[in-house]
Amino acid sequence: RRNMETLSAADSLTEALEMIEMEEARKRQFQFERSLMGPAAGAVAEMPVNPLLLGMSPSDYLLKELAAVRTAELEQTLLILPFTTALSLIPHLAKWLQQKKKVERVCQVSSLLVRVHQAQLVGTSSSRLVLLTLQKHLRPRLQELKDTIGTNMAALKTLQRAAEDRSRF
Repeated sequence: RRNMETLSAADSLTEALEMIEMEEARKRQFQFERSLMGPAAGAVAEMPVNPLLLGMSPSDYLLKELAAVRTAELEQTLLILPFTTALSLIPHLAKWLQQKKKVERVCQVSSLLVRVHQAQLVGTSSSRLVLLTLQKHLRPRLQELKDTIGTNMAALKTLQRAAEDRSRF
């Protein structure tokens, strides 16, 4: 069921992906122009910051938009996204897993995207490399989360036993 919040979240993700593509093109153009300038390029310090990115890197801005989607609406939001948009999101997911950023959300999104677009991903040769990269980073991060949860559960049981021992006396 599509509601306004789900549509709004899908639009935000699509706009963020488009903004990233524009920002990457802008960066390439800036570097090209800087290389044409030769030694005078030292006078041009850095590429001006895009205020629409709220002072963040393009990747961090996209991650912020993805994290802003409520968990209850995440699946519906990803269902609305066209395949090409979902495909362009997957390399960012792999990069965030590698950087250990918002691992839980990235794992959620990764599994949902693969499940929703499985038939198209299998049929697209360009998605193979992207999926292998995602898998390479997904398994170790999930294992780290599993280990952390196991450690936390053991610590909680120890605290519970200590609290029970104190309450007996």
